[in-house]
Amino acid sequence: MHSTTFAAAILSFAAITTQTCLKADEYASADCNYITYAHSCFVTRDITMDDKTHSVYLATQDDDEQKWQGYTGKTKNGGACTGDFLGDMPVRGCNPLDYTFKKDGAWTRVRCVRRCNKKADRKTSDGYWVCR
Repeated sequence: MHSTTFAAAILSFAAITTQTCLKADEYASADCNYITYAHSCFVTRDITMDDKTHSVYLATQDDDEQKWQGYTGKTKNGGACTGDFLGDMPVRGCNPLDYTFKKDGAWTRVRCVRRCNKKADRKTSDGYWVCR
């Protein structure tokens, strides 16, 4: 195989892999600049947000089958989501952690995001998915 063909094959595989990976990458700024933590491809169900990060870029493998949800609390860094359920996060794109959801008229920080799967979880009458 020619080196140019081999390089093209590697780049194609990398592009496909990047597009189909789950992603919950944390950033220091509110506009997804200056990455601080990358949680890609093999992310767990709950991703706790570091207190120093101010945005998270979220993606799923299948937007129709998976969602991310925001919570007010976390057990610890690298732990699980706790606290109040804030709502469904936009699936693709940058989400500011400090001003995505309002609770009782005030902005509430997202401290943890949870990945939900339509096949394993159920949708309630108000349109939210209940993660199990």
